[in-house]
Amino acid sequence: TGQSTFSTNVGIGTLSPGYKLTIAGSGSSWNINPHSGGVDLYSTGNIAPHYQTNYDWYTGAPGSGAFKMRLDASGNLGIGTTVPTSKLHVVGTGRFTDSLTVSKTSGVGIVDIISGDNYSVISLIGGQSGDAANGWGIYSGYPSAGDFTIRENGVANYLTIKKTSGNVGIGTTSPKSTLNIA
Repeated sequence: TGQSTFSTNVGIGTLSPGYKLTIAGSGSSWNINPHSGGVDLYSTGNIAPHYQTNYDWYTGAPGSGAFKMRLDASGNLGIGTTVPTSKLHVVGTGRFTDSLTVSKTSGVGIVDIISGDNYSVISLIGGQSGDAANGWGIYSGYPSAGDFTIRENGVANYLTIKKTSGNVGIGTTSPKSTLNIA
């Protein structure tokens, strides 16, 4: 029922704690180091808490922080969602500053870009002198639902395939024949 205050590092299972709190045993240790920016948790072995269904990460004050991500019992990681439905499930905008590789060892590899109520686009923006400032886009559902279009973003459509007719337009979004070159 009392309190103890220590001005030095505290060790459990060790005579030489390297952090504010070091808990050692079975060849590994947990180290807790509070500081003005938060608390760092280190481990010399695997950090393997047991008997949790989900691990949630929050930022902000304890008990009132903002939810950021969840690792669920099936191994799915959700960023911005508490119900991840795949190995990586991101709700919000993501960014890769290097490369993104999607590979599959056998069968068909699929990348789906799904828009809830509008067109979808893959935007390609080069960084070389003379590249289109806004880049090029490969569009599904633009300029009309079901159409496929390649265009210089924000400038002009260069190739359109109409879903309703299968007609191909080069330089036009309304091809009147199988192949219409404007």
